[in-house]
Amino acid sequence: MIVRPAVFDSGHAVLVGKSAATESPDSLPPPMKNIMRSINRGSLVVLTLALALASDAMAQARPAAPRQTATRQAATPDQGFWELGTDVGFALGIDDPRSLTIMIPTGVLRAGYYITPVLSLEPQLTFFSVGQENQTGFSAWALQLGGLYHLSPDRRQNQIFIHPGIAFTGGSGGSGPISLSAYVGMKRPMLAGRLAMRGEVGLVHTLEDGGTPASTSLAFILGWSVYTR
Repeated sequence: MIVRPAVFDSGHAVLVGKSAATESPDSLPPPMKNIMRSINRGSLVVLTLALALASDAMAQARPAAPRQTATRQAATPDQGFWELGTDVGFALGIDDPRSLTIMIPTGVLRAGYYITPVLSLEPQLTFFSVGQENQTGFSAWALQLGGLYHLSPDRRQNQIFIHPGIAFTGGSGGSGPISLSAYVGMKRPMLAGRLAMRGEVGLVHTLEDGGTPASTSLAFILGWSVYTR
């Protein structure tokens, strides 16, 4: 009788263990397959929602960039352009004796130059001369220095402005009295801000000069303006 030694097949055991560890999902029973598919789909949905929430949080945390609309840019005028126009007006003297002066037109061509979008310088110069044969001629001039300060730079909307001024007068008879004025007015735009109707109301105070007493008048001015830009 021949006794043969028993051989332990360790390689089979390893092979069996390896096959069990690397078994593919296709070899799983049908219930396990359904469970694995549900887990995979659920993981994909959770990952998609997490990415969407992270993207939304980053967008909200990012500072918003300043935006300027084309309407606002167009409504804000630049500096360095002219406002030209003329007026009609009348003045009511409130001192004794009372007086009324009507000017249609005033005989002054306004020319205001904008040094900022809300501030314009508007000097005025008038001159006239009268001559007659065998008679002494007469001339007079008036120089007014003034400016307009607008409460808004948007000339496509109604604009309220303040108009202070000082006027010097003179002529062939020598220098005349000095006048101080203060007006409050409003501009009503036309043609998308290229034209404007303009109204003002204010007080004009003429200082005493030699034998001429001081006087104060309530003045009203109505006119129109055209902008060079």
